[in-house]
Amino acid sequence: MKWLWLRMSVALALEMGVQAQPESYVMELAPGFNAVANHLDLGDNSLDEIFPLVPDGARLFKFDHTTQAFSPPAEFSVLAGWLEPDTFVATLSPGEGAFLQVSSAVLLPMFGEYHAPQARSDVGPGYNFVSCQTTQTCDFTELMGVSPIVGDVVYKFDRAFTNPPSHLWQAASSVNKFGSNGWDVVPEFTIGKSAFVLLSGAPRITLQPTNQSVLLGADATLSGEAMGAKPLYFQWLFRGLRIPGANDKTLGLGGVQLSDAGYYSLVISNGSGAVTSAPALLRVFAPPTIIQQPLSLIAIAGEPATLGVSAAGTPPLEYQWNFNGVDLPGATGAGLEFPSVQPADAGNYFVSVTNPYGAVFSDVLTLAVLLPPTITSQPSSQTIDAGSTVTLSVEAAGTAPLVYQWRLNGVNIPDATNNTFTLTNAQPAQSGFYLVTVANFAGAVDSLPAILRITVPNLPLSDDFAASAVVGNPSRVGRASNVGATQEAGEPNHAGKVGGSSVGSSWVAPAQGIAVIPAHRSSTRAAAASTRCWRLTSECPCPP
Repeated sequence: MKWLWLRMSVALALEMGVQAQPESYVMELAPGFNAVANHLDLGDNSLDEIFPLVPDGARLFKFDHTTQAFSPPAEFSVLAGWLEPDTFVATLSPGEGAFLQVSSAVLLPMFGEYHAPQARSDVGPGYNFVSCQTTQTCDFTELMGVSPIVGDVVYKFDRAFTNPPSHLWQAASSVNKFGSNGWDVVPEFTIGKSAFVLLSGAPRITLQPTNQSVLLGADATLSGEAMGAKPLYFQWLFRGLRIPGANDKTLGLGGVQLSDAGYYSLVISNGSGAVTSAPALLRVFAPPTIIQQPLSLIAIAGEPATLGVSAAGTPPLEYQWNFNGVDLPGATGAGLEFPSVQPADAGNYFVSVTNPYGAVFSDVLTLAVLLPPTITSQPSSQTIDAGSTVTLSVEAAGTAPLVYQWRLNGVNIPDATNNTFTLTNAQPAQSGFYLVTVANFAGAVDSLPAILRITVPNLPLSDDFAASAVVGNPSRVGRASNVGATQEAGEPNHAGKVGGSSVGSSWVAPAQGIAVIPAHRSSTRAAAASTRCWRLTSECPCPP
């Protein structure tokens, strides 16, 4: 017979200990209706497997949560085993509750494998016949998978009763209620016992929305589960404000942007009230992007210079500057600073920006370093004769192009814009201080002044007019004295005066034109006249 074979299997299993993670306990049943519980897994948890040793005529009653009624009972026969009217009552799994009616007291051994607790899907508003899912004492939340709310009631049956009551509370060993101040007496659920739990019809959260983290532009889904009397209504909130059209327990967000980041919550309501979920944080992680590219820079050697990039993205952002293809050690900021930039720093730069969600590289920029001009060879002072050609020169270094400007006594000389300056037919009026300014895009520098002296030879003056020397140069200055000069035969009169103590030179004009012959007067009129008159082709009309 099936029941006898099962009993033999039970005895053999207990004796040999063949079960993986075997556990066992004993339920003490009294005559009448006993609230029983199976906390272990044994096969498919059929009544034949878990209750093979009950007295003949025993009946098992299960409560159907969906119909809020007891199903027809299963009945045990010594000859045939358990007879089940339907599949619902054919098993008793961990977490379910049942009344086992026996005619006499019995110790009922239970054995099987450890049962890992599962999320409950067999409970809801109204009456639920339940038990702990393991052989450990459990509390309300562990028993039901939800936290208690106002209106929940627990009916415990720690002792058997013989006559089915009109109301559960009449047969219950204790009734525990949850009110606005919590439990009147905190219920505790023990091994081998099941209990009736009346869950309020008000909505309650059974699965809270969870925090989400997504990349910018990706899709995100938030969801919650609730229990309560039907119908249930859903409304999603974002930062405390209603999201139009978001009236399902699942909220889908497509192509999320940074503006979508924040706290979301779900409000569930029905005719008995409303409840709001815990807030769920949506984090939107953005890979780095370049907001402002670093710009090429022209810097002056020796001065400070800075390269910089502006980037956005989810912190932390990490930077690495690269110079001519090589990462620069320690150059890990948004800016790259040069306290005193040098020519060796000139070249191509770019920066990489990274965070845990991506990387981006900037455009390549060029840093040019200009050298201000410096004088490497100063112009030299010179002394020359009038009418000569002279060249002043300077040598300079610096970033090309170099621009030159020569000055005489502080005044710019027109068109004197080379590193050399040449004077032809130099005249005494061009004597003075010469210097040159050398400039480029990085700055300017003045040379030291060079003194140019342009001298004129003395005129050869003679007392003998007939034998006077001929002045060959077109410009001369004469310095002489007529002290001791004598009157010569044929000496011409001067301004109607009889000549007698004159000195002079002969001069030949180099070309046709106007001759300018300046003269300096002496302290006497006679001497003045003698110094002002020159014989060109005939006697000059010297003024009186």
